[in-house]
Amino acid sequence: MKSPQSSSLLMQIFLCSIILLSHPQSALSSTTIYIMANNLDTPAKLEDGLMSISKQAETDDIDAIVNLGNIRPDENSCNVSSYAPLHEIISENMSSKTTTFWSVIGEKEYAKCPQPETDVQAWQNVFAPTNSDPPFFNNMVALRDPNYAENWGLIHKQVLYVGLNMMKDKGNINKALYKKQLRYQAKWVQKTFSDSIENGFVDAVVLMGYGYDPKLMNVFFRPFDRYMTARLKTAVPVMYLCATGGVSDTGGIESNFRGLDTFYELSVSDTVRNGDPFLKLVIEPNNLVAEDVFRVFVNEEEISMEQKNDSNEMEISTEQKNDSEIFGSASSALLENINQISSSTSLDDPTSPQSKARKWLLEQDPFRGSLSTSRSMNRYTIAVIYLSLRLPNIAAHLVGQENECSWTGVTCDAAGDVTKIDLQNSRLTGEIPSEIQYFAPTLEHVDFSENDIVGSIPDGLYSLRKLINLYLHNTTLTGALSPKVSNWAEFLHL
Repeated sequence: MKSPQSSSLLMQIFLCSIILLSHPQSALSSTTIYIMANNLDTPAKLEDGLMSISKQAETDDIDAIVNLGNIRPDENSCNVSSYAPLHEIISENMSSKTTTFWSVIGEKEYAKCPQPETDVQAWQNVFAPTNSDPPFFNNMVALRDPNYAENWGLIHKQVLYVGLNMMKDKGNINKALYKKQLRYQAKWVQKTFSDSIENGFVDAVVLMGYGYDPKLMNVFFRPFDRYMTARLKTAVPVMYLCATGGVSDTGGIESNFRGLDTFYELSVSDTVRNGDPFLKLVIEPNNLVAEDVFRVFVNEEEISMEQKNDSNEMEISTEQKNDSEIFGSASSALLENINQISSSTSLDDPTSPQSKARKWLLEQDPFRGSLSTSRSMNRYTIAVIYLSLRLPNIAAHLVGQENECSWTGVTCDAAGDVTKIDLQNSRLTGEIPSEIQYFAPTLEHVDFSENDIVGSIPDGLYSLRKLINLYLHNTTLTGALSPKVSNWAEFLHL
């Protein structure tokens, strides 16, 4: 039996998912957020920062502006009136926008307050209001930590965002009480993860905290690391987004954060005045390749993801690689097969389902190089179908499973040939790819019904000469059936 607290959290998750599912097209787009960090603690600096973002993002469709702490202007008090000028500026500058403003609590709003445990309520009332009025959360349903209300979370476009109380400077904090809070936060985050990720509501997570002090925060991260390793594994990519406390040390995304696969870190330097380069974080949650989910830009130039080298600096790679460098020793037969069923245009586009599926197959698949060409082609084709139809939480359907016949919705015969693809009522929002034609010799049953799939029936579907059953009812497909249906010689049900 679930506790009242657990049931309440599940209800909030459910409401978030209803909002997400009521706008199926939201799953088709990426999320763009601009990040502000530190030193926006006067009305002039904050207004300058918002103006700068407006100038740099005139052509961007921004989902959110994120402030990573230290926004309190009054050094002597931590009350609502001290935040009022900033609240007014944010509301005025963003009143006509659909962009939302998210704030993460910083040291000036907590650790450096006279009485952190009680003064924090003023910050909560202004920057994490429960009514979610624009521009704060912008009418989004926010998840609330029932015991520490400065911690919040929300789901937007299949991404879970969680703002946490994560301090580097202990300041006036009672260390024993703060460590107790960190332990609690680790449990709350794990519960939030379990209810949202394991129920298939999200495909990526961004944890946000003011800072990162490994020694102090091990109280939080050690149990969280165990959860990532033992429970979450590599189901979805997770990023920890934090401020660095310096004006010139922003780097790219660090992979393998804390030694864990699909755990990434992005630390952001101070932003002070109009003209400073703000970081733009673009998130594509439904990307099959975990490393491509998070992308960072400064002044519209992308900073590539690299692991830190021995000098603890981030290397920025801009060189282009050819196919042999990218795909290593992949068999020429496999590449030729892929080129036969997918167009060069789609394979050359790094954002296409075909390009992403090929990259996963040749670089990320745990069993790459150990399977036959026909098995590998099965995996490639199914991955293209998943990506094109935008199956939620794609990576979780593939990770660690050698036999593609056990993948979601896939049935094979005794010889390992795909005979059935059943993705009925799977929250699909994309298009049927022509690559499905690869299964023409064996595929008998296709069910994409009860989904918000778009477009028309591709020629590849008419190539399925063994097709017996095709279910496409309650979808948003358009167009009439082609005379090519005559190819379905054994067809029985539509």
